[in-house]
Amino acid sequence: MIINLFYKFTLTIGIVFLLLSAYLNISKMVSDDSISSYQNVLTVPKGLTEIYDEKIAKIDNLNDLKKFVDYEIKENNFEGIDIPIYIDDIVRRKYFHQTAYISADTNWILKGADYFFPERFFTTAMDPKDLIEKNHGICNQQ
Repeated sequence: MIINLFYKFTLTIGIVFLLLSAYLNISKMVSDDSISSYQNVLTVPKGLTEIYDEKIAKIDNLNDLKKFVDYEIKENNFEGIDIPIYIDDIVRRKYFHQTAYISADTNWILKGADYFFPERFFTTAMDPKDLIEKNHGICNQQ
Protein backbone atom coordinates (compact mmCIF):
# COMPACT_ATOMS: atom_id res chain seq x y z
CA MET A 1 0.00 0.00 0.00
CA ILE A 2 2.74 2.48 0.97
CA ILE A 3 4.85 1.50 -2.04
CA ASN A 4 1.85 2.01 -4.34
CA LEU A 5 1.18 5.43 -2.80
CA PHE A 6 4.87 6.41 -3.15
CA TYR A 7 4.83 5.27 -6.79
CA LYS A 8 1.75 7.38 -7.57
CA PHE A 9 3.22 10.41 -5.78
CA THR A 10 6.54 10.11 -7.63
CA LEU A 11 4.79 9.65 -10.96
CA THR A 12 2.59 12.69 -10.34
CA ILE A 13 5.57 14.88 -9.40
CA GLY A 14 7.46 13.67 -12.48
CA ILE A 15 4.53 14.50 -14.76
CA VAL A 16 4.17 17.97 -13.21
CA PHE A 17 7.86 18.75 -13.80
CA LEU A 18 7.70 17.34 -17.33
CA LEU A 19 4.71 19.54 -18.13
CA LEU A 20 6.46 22.55 -16.58
CA SER A 21 9.54 21.95 -18.73
CA ALA A 22 7.42 21.51 -21.86
CA TYR A 23 5.50 24.71 -21.08
CA LEU A 24 8.70 26.73 -20.58
CA ASN A 25 10.21 25.43 -23.82
CA ILE A 26 7.06 26.03 -25.86
CA SER A 27 6.54 29.51 -24.41
CA LYS A 28 10.14 30.43 -25.22
CA MET A 29 9.76 29.23 -28.83
CA VAL A 30 6.51 31.17 -29.30
CA SER A 31 7.71 34.34 -27.56
CA ASP A 32 9.80 36.91 -29.40
CA ASP A 33 10.72 38.67 -26.16
CA SER A 34 14.40 38.91 -25.34
CA ILE A 35 15.73 39.87 -21.96
CA SER A 36 18.42 42.50 -22.40
CA SER A 37 20.73 41.05 -19.73
CA TYR A 38 20.88 37.79 -21.72
CA GLN A 39 21.80 39.41 -25.02
CA ASN A 40 24.80 37.96 -26.76
CA VAL A 41 26.31 41.18 -28.09
CA LEU A 42 26.35 44.24 -25.87
CA THR A 43 27.34 47.72 -26.92
CA VAL A 44 30.91 48.54 -26.01
CA PRO A 45 31.09 50.79 -22.95
CA LYS A 46 32.37 54.32 -23.47
CA GLY A 47 35.95 54.90 -22.38
CA LEU A 48 36.88 51.22 -22.64
CA THR A 49 40.56 50.73 -21.79
CA GLU A 50 40.74 47.05 -22.72
CA ILE A 51 42.25 45.75 -25.99
CA TYR A 52 38.85 44.81 -27.39
CA ASP A 53 38.75 44.13 -31.15
CA GLU A 54 35.28 44.19 -32.70
CA LYS A 55 36.41 42.07 -35.67
CA ILE A 56 37.48 39.19 -33.40
CA ALA A 57 34.43 39.68 -31.16
CA LYS A 58 32.14 38.99 -34.11
CA ILE A 59 33.38 35.39 -34.31
CA ASP A 60 30.48 33.51 -32.74
CA ASN A 61 31.35 29.89 -33.48
CA LEU A 62 33.93 27.87 -31.53
CA ASN A 63 35.20 26.07 -34.64
CA ASP A 64 35.61 29.36 -36.51
CA LEU A 65 37.60 30.81 -33.60
CA LYS A 66 39.84 27.71 -33.53
CA LYS A 67 40.42 27.98 -37.29
CA PHE A 68 41.22 31.68 -36.94
CA VAL A 69 43.73 31.03 -34.14
CA ASP A 70 45.35 28.13 -36.04
CA TYR A 71 45.66 30.23 -39.17
CA GLU A 72 47.20 33.16 -37.31
CA ILE A 73 49.67 30.91 -35.47
CA LYS A 74 50.84 29.38 -38.76
CA GLU A 75 50.85 32.73 -40.57
CA ASN A 76 53.00 34.38 -37.89
CA ASN A 77 55.21 31.30 -37.30
CA PHE A 78 54.55 31.28 -33.56
CA GLU A 79 56.35 28.57 -31.58
CA GLY A 80 56.74 27.54 -27.95
CA ILE A 81 55.60 30.07 -25.37
CA ASP A 82 54.48 32.49 -28.09
CA ILE A 83 51.44 30.28 -28.85
CA PRO A 84 49.71 30.51 -25.42
CA ILE A 85 50.64 34.21 -25.21
CA TYR A 86 48.97 34.78 -28.58
CA ILE A 87 45.86 32.78 -27.58
CA ASP A 88 45.62 34.87 -24.39
CA ASP A 89 45.83 37.99 -26.54
CA ILE A 90 42.98 36.73 -28.77
CA VAL A 91 40.78 36.07 -25.73
CA ARG A 92 41.52 39.55 -24.38
CA ARG A 93 40.57 41.08 -27.73
CA LYS A 94 37.40 38.95 -28.08
CA TYR A 95 35.76 40.04 -24.81
CA PHE A 96 35.38 43.12 -22.69
CA HIS A 97 34.77 42.83 -18.95
CA GLN A 98 31.03 42.41 -18.25
CA THR A 99 29.19 39.43 -16.78
CA ALA A 100 27.72 37.20 -19.49
CA TYR A 101 24.40 35.59 -18.59
CA ILE A 102 22.48 32.66 -20.01
CA SER A 103 18.73 32.54 -20.33
CA ALA A 104 16.91 30.53 -17.67
CA ASP A 105 13.66 30.67 -19.63
CA THR A 106 13.64 26.98 -20.55
CA ASN A 107 15.31 25.55 -17.43
CA TRP A 108 12.92 25.38 -14.48
CA ILE A 109 15.63 24.17 -12.06
CA LEU A 110 17.91 27.09 -12.94
CA LYS A 111 14.98 29.49 -12.84
CA GLY A 112 13.97 28.27 -9.37
CA ALA A 113 17.54 28.33 -8.03
CA ASP A 114 18.05 31.86 -9.37
CA TYR A 115 14.77 32.98 -7.81
CA PHE A 116 15.57 31.61 -4.35
CA PHE A 117 19.29 32.48 -4.39
CA PRO A 118 19.72 35.54 -6.66
CA GLU A 119 23.06 36.47 -5.07
CA ARG A 120 24.63 33.20 -6.31
CA PHE A 121 24.58 34.07 -10.05
CA PHE A 122 23.35 30.69 -11.28
CA THR A 123 22.50 32.29 -14.62
CA THR A 124 26.05 33.28 -15.54
CA ALA A 125 27.25 31.59 -18.69
CA MET A 126 30.08 29.09 -18.31
CA ASP A 127 29.70 26.79 -21.32
CA PRO A 128 32.18 27.70 -24.11
CA LYS A 129 29.41 27.21 -26.68
CA ASP A 130 27.36 29.91 -24.90
CA LEU A 131 30.29 32.22 -24.26
CA ILE A 132 31.63 32.18 -27.82
CA GLU A 133 28.41 33.87 -28.98
CA LYS A 134 29.02 36.81 -26.66
CA ASN A 135 31.38 39.77 -26.86
CA HIS A 136 31.68 40.14 -23.09
CA GLY A 137 32.51 38.09 -20.02
CA ILE A 138 34.02 38.36 -16.58
CA CYS A 139 37.48 36.97 -15.80
CA ASN A 140 36.59 33.33 -15.21
CA GLN A 141 34.27 33.31 -18.23
CA GLN A 142 37.07 34.54 -20.46
